[in-house]
Amino acid sequence: MKSIYISSFLYLKKYIDRIFFLFGSECSKEFYIEKFKINKMPFLHVQLELRLNIMELDKYDERKMIFQAIFLMLLRLKISCKYKNIFEFLKIYEEFREIRNEEQQKLFNYANWMDLLFYTMNANLNKGLALDIITRLCEGRDIKYNTGSGQTKPTKDRILIFYRESNTIQRTKVKDNKIKI
Repeated sequence: MKSIYISSFLYLKKYIDRIFFLFGSECSKEFYIEKFKINKMPFLHVQLELRLNIMELDKYDERKMIFQAIFLMLLRLKISCKYKNIFEFLKIYEEFREIRNEEQQKLFNYANWMDLLFYTMNANLNKGLALDIITRLCEGRDIKYNTGSGQTKPTKDRILIFYRESNTIQRTKVKDNKIKI
């Protein structure tokens, strides 16, 4: 199994290198989304070795998320962090100035990884997936954030980062108050 991960690592690295060689590093996020669709990455080598079609797995399947995380780590080698330091980050996220330094550092890392993720996917209908992948990269696989009702402050902070980094607007659900007959 270890050799499959290593050979997959090399395959994905070559794929990323080829895209940057052909098109350069100054393209828009929209361009990269088309080239690096994380939900549609073929992971061909893995599929052949394991006889497992990664693309048919549920988007929250542990095995699929491992390869998506590897892909993001490799992509990080080519695309630098959006926020170079914590001060730059706090200029954009002023509401985080009053929280503990340790949590600020987690949110700083979270925002940089979230920005990178949006080079590989659109935010639309992917909030849960985005939070899950980035949480695993930044905080480990045992941490979960419930995005439904009863959100904690840390969850709300990460959702805020999701919406800011994806340049989308948070939509609230409106209750249907129509009287049924």
